[in-house]
Amino acid sequence: MKNITFFILDKYNNTEKYEHIEGPIFENKDVGSCHLAMKFEREDNETFRAQYPLEDILDEFTIQVEDTLDELNDACDNSKIEYLELSGSLDEIRNAYFQLNGKRAFNEKFRDDDGKYYFRLVIE
Repeated sequence: MKNITFFILDKYNNTEKYEHIEGPIFENKDVGSCHLAMKFEREDNETFRAQYPLEDILDEFTIQVEDTLDELNDACDNSKIEYLELSGSLDEIRNAYFQLNGKRAFNEKFRDDDGKYYFRLVIE
């Protein structure tokens, strides 16, 4: 995934349910989790809702997909663009925001000292 950016969903305007924390980060007052809407462009070799590198990003930052934002994905003219809403603790969401914004994330194959091949998440 590349050209990772974050934006504010319309539903965050509901101040009874969401509190603005900073930038595009909002707290859901009902459950106490923080939310962040993400937009990215898939690489040529990635399929829609590909498991990787998304799964590694979720693991790396200890966050989860809150919503797949089907309405935005269905309405998008560019089939390579994908939208997701992420959630987690404030520290986790803030960390993901600052480390991923404007970046590219992908899995890189490497050979370990034991001679076996593995994959690791790269963010650049």
